Amino acid sequence: MRSPARSYFERTGLQVWHYGQPDFLSGVRSLYEVRVYFAPDGTITEVTPGTVMGASG
Repeated sequence: MRSPARSYFERTGLQVWHYGQPDFLSGVRSLYEVRVYFAPDGTITEVTPGTVMGASG
């Protein structure tokens, strides 16, 4: 499921950050981030929007 999540981020113009592997991938634009969390078997368990690392502006 990582590949479809990464492809979706790239297709929508989000920069892909891999720092959360293997737990999650992040798609980032400016101060905004979408994280896709994965179970140990690779299935998507949660998707959360927010600001990058709690940035406030």
